[in-house]
Amino acid sequence: MTVAMGLMHVTTRWWSILCPALGPPGPSGAGFSHNPSMAVCSRCGRDNPDGQANCLRCGRRMDVIEPPAPQQDEPQHTCYRHKHIKTELSCGRCGRYLCHKCVVLGAAGPRCRDCARQSISLRPGAVVYEAKTGVLSLLRQPYGWYIAIVVLGFLARMGCSMREDAERAREIQMVEAQQRAQKGGPPPTDAPGPNAP
Repeated sequence: MTVAMGLMHVTTRWWSILCPALGPPGPSGAGFSHNPSMAVCSRCGRDNPDGQANCLRCGRRMDVIEPPAPQQDEPQHTCYRHKHIKTELSCGRCGRYLCHKCVVLGAAGPRCRDCARQSISLRPGAVVYEAKTGVLSLLRQPYGWYIAIVVLGFLARMGCSMREDAERAREIQMVEAQQRAQKGGPPPTDAPGPNAP
């Protein structure tokens, strides 16, 4: 009996996955009929036999009724600039409550307009220290030197290809300038002369 129920459950699931256009299996659809003596788990959706204390898939008690969703409380705070707008959103720096008109979203989170205007000075020494610490910690890793060599090789190749592209563009401009000169047209203003490097 249990094998038959399991087979029916698997067949019903596969039918709903493979043939969604035909509708759910049942008397009105072209599929298989659902066994009315099966209880459906409210957590995972598995069909379980009646009288089963716990779900066979997730273990949830079958007699547990889902509690209703908690009601959202009305916001208790108001915006510091617009006193008639209630909100629960606050500035991440100063803690003042903000409405949707006053909030400034940034990488560090919501800010009020005053805190968003304040800029933190960048200290070059701290940036150099962090970069040096990161490179040294990378080189201490087992494959750190390998990664460093690959990155340097990639950067060198990228620099060479950029130089080759610049030389190719210069040659193309020179050829176009010579062709225009042979046809008798005026040379373009941005074309390099014959003695250009």
